[in-house]
Order: sequence, then structure tokens, then C-alpha cells
Amino acid sequence: MKMKNTWSVLLASVAVAGTLVGCSSSDEEAAPSWDTTAAPVSVTWSAAQTRGIKVPSGADGPTSTDPVPHGWAPSPQGAVLAAMNAQVYMATAGENLWPEVSNWMLAPGQGRDQWAQARALMDIDGTVASPPVFKGFKFSEFSESKAVVVLAADYPGQGLLGYPVQLDHSSGDWRVVLAPQGQEPDLTPISDSAFDEFVKFGG
Repeated sequence: MKMKNTWSVLLASVAVAGTLVGCSSSDEEAAPSWDTTAAPVSVTWSAAQTRGIKVPSGADGPTSTDPVPHGWAPSPQGAVLAAMNAQVYMATAGENLWPEVSNWMLAPGQGRDQWAQARALMDIDGTVASPPVFKGFKFSEFSESKAVVVLAADYPGQGLLGYPVQLDHSSGDWRVVLAPQGQEPDLTPISDSAFDEFVKFGG
């Protein structure tokens, strides 16, 4: 499949809040208090391996990019970076790389299996001429074990759109949980007033 525009690229990948309070004792430290309204820090953006779509890295990860980015901080900021990277790598990884995306960036389950079956039939090629740009995020759920973050991105010709991404941390790293086919959430427009609720964060 030739990548002719940003919209088709990211639709291909789509197809296929709170604060933690822990118990403490003299022998245990209190669980960390996470700030879901803080943007990741020390962030740099690169499109070197993602066909023109910039992905972030920073103080909260990844600790490794071999074979694909992984090793995210358990913080909300680590979850945000993991979600952004996984969405882009799902859409842009070529024939030799998409199995590594499945192994390292996606949580096991029916959605991942179906995505892998579909990607095995596709050939990704080319560069995105007018890539989307991530602009912000907001959490609808966050705990040590799972999270749901809505990513806001500016799609040329489409405007600002949001997409909820579910993540799981049971493996010791943030991985995206894909919904089974037919149950995927939709990309939805974000108005200026609605965007006021997001943490601004763009490349």
C-alpha cells in the first residue's frame, strides 16, 4: 500500500485522571502522586524512522529504540509518549518492522492479533507529504496499571481531531491496547473551547 496522504495512513492504524493514593506503613513508601496535567519534559521530535510524521522522546522515555521505541516511565507522561509513538509506528512501520511494533508496543489480545493479520497483507511505502502534528492530550483514566489518554492532532485539511488510546502496564512497560475490529473508537473533531481542556503539547 502506497502512503498517499496522512489521512489514509493514520486511518489504517486506527482500523486494524486521577491521582494514585497508596497505603503506607513503616516498611512501605507511599505510592507516587502522578500529575496527569503536566506535559512531558526535555522533549525532542524526530521523523527519521516514521516517514515524515514526528514522534516525541524525552525524560520519560524511551530508554531504547532498538528495534522500536520502548522503555517508558510509569508516569502519565511516559504513557503519553508511548501512546503517540505506538500510533505512528503502527501506521508507518514497513514489512520488516511491523512485527516488532506488535511485540514491543502493543498489548496482547484480540485487537493486536487482528491488527497483525491485517498488516501482514499490507505493504507500506513512501513518505507522508503533509503529516499530522500532535498538539495535546488529556487523560480520562490513569492508574499504575492502565490508562486512557485522548490524543489531539492537527490533520492537514481535516483540522484538530481527537482519538482515545488505551494503555496497559501489566508487562512493566506501557503498551497500547487495541480494540477488536468493529469496536474501534472514532476520530472526533475538537473545537477551540474543547481544546482548552487539553494539555498543550506539540511538535
